[in-house]
Amino acid sequence: MTARICSAALLVLVLAWGARADEASDAKARQAYAEGKAEYDLGHIAKALEAFENAYRYKPVPALLFNIAQCHRLLGDLKSAAMTYRAYLRNDPSSPQASKAKELLEQVEEAMERQTKAQSAPPLGLTTPTQPAPAPAPPPAAAAPTPAPAPAPAPVVEAPPKIVPAVTRAPAAAVAAQPAPAPVPRQRLWSYVAGGAALAALAGGTVFGLKANSAASALQSTPHDRAYLDKQEPQIRSDASKATALLAGGVILAAAASALWVFEF
Repeated sequence: MTARICSAALLVLVLAWGARADEASDAKARQAYAEGKAEYDLGHIAKALEAFENAYRYKPVPALLFNIAQCHRLLGDLKSAAMTYRAYLRNDPSSPQASKAKELLEQVEEAMERQTKAQSAPPLGLTTPTQPAPAPAPPPAAAAPTPAPAPAPAPVVEAPPKIVPAVTRAPAAAVAAQPAPAPVPRQRLWSYVAGGAALAALAGGTVFGLKANSAASALQSTPHDRAYLDKQEPQIRSDASKATALLAGGVILAAAASALWVFEF
């Protein structure tokens, strides 16, 4: 019985330690998210990107991928933006922001295609127009002097046309129209685990307790020989010990689940 109580206590300690570690990660993720949102609102997109990536490392919530993709797009990193939009749609395809993410992904892919075409276009060279043939000189007159030949026109050099690169950064109006970053949802995984274990332990203790009480009542209500009593009494004591250990463990786990529920609020 002592070993069972120690095992139950050890289980509670392990669950409590895991809950504290998860709570610490949640706190760091919330802090990084708050920093990222503040930098995003101030227009410091590079700092907001770093903060959102740190928040995702502490707690990989799909909503943070949407925020990271927005930052990549506004910074002009179209390839990273497209990859992050796709990751967001894979991890949370039924999100309310899924349609918006698909629309932005299409815009980013079109901009990437225009950029690729602009970069692969061959450079334009310098062209020189063909010089016109000189007019034949008139026959010299007897008394008039021969006029000097007119100078040839200077060649005209055409300047190459300006190649306008594809626009990779959204206008300022598009930045203001973007939705606010999604908050980090809370989870109570360890509270549910501890609560489920508590219910299982209490149910098992109740079953063994009823079994022991039923057997004891049967022995008291009907006379039996000594051999039968010696055979049944150890089993009754074993069931009673199991019931006591399980009920005690269930009470401890229920208390732990209540504490975790408060801590994770």
